[in-house]
Amino acid sequence: MRCAKVHAAAELFLTTHDDVYRDLLLAETGFIAAHAKQLEWIAARVTDTLDSTDFRKAIREALPALKTEFDTQCAETPYGIPYKP
Repeated sequence: MRCAKVHAAAELFLTTHDDVYRDLLLAETGFIAAHAKQLEWIAARVTDTLDSTDFRKAIREALPALKTEFDTQCAETPYGIPYKP
């Protein structure tokens, strides 16, 4: 449910640029970084628009662990793609 709220806030922020959604996303920075597997693609869409050094730093610091996880999943399939049904 919380991931859906972050996703909705990101879409609404991109559409309206309303500070209510910006503030919500910035308040959820730690949650977004901790759940990078589910939310990184959303964070990537708003990072530049949010223009927050702290947000950008938190997201970038979450990427190496996500890459490691994807690399592991890619090695488990014959096609080299991260896929787990």
